[in-house]
Amino acid sequence: MLDECSAAHLVTEHEPGRWRLHDLLRAYAAEVAEEQDGPTECRQAFHRFVDHLLHTAHAADQVIYPVVSTPIELAPAQPGTVVDVIHDREQAARVGHP
Repeated sequence: MLDECSAAHLVTEHEPGRWRLHDLLRAYAAEVAEEQDGPTECRQAFHRFVDHLLHTAHAADQVIYPVVSTPIELAPAQPGTVVDVIHDREQAARVGHP
């Protein structure tokens, strides 16, 4: 199916293994998600996504810069948020850049 969407120019592989959706496909997906899940669930999913990014980036920062005079205290992540566990500097440097 990915090949079909690519041939129809609905998705493009901008880097190996990294895909971008056409704006129309993205808008359609947002409409379907809101119809099926409702605006409250969509808003909660967005907050979990942002919390995932924030808390994973913070975990990576703690590995790269373990000694900071004034560490940042984050509010707890939304329930259901998955935060990546960062094991080493190499993995931390890849956060956001798979």
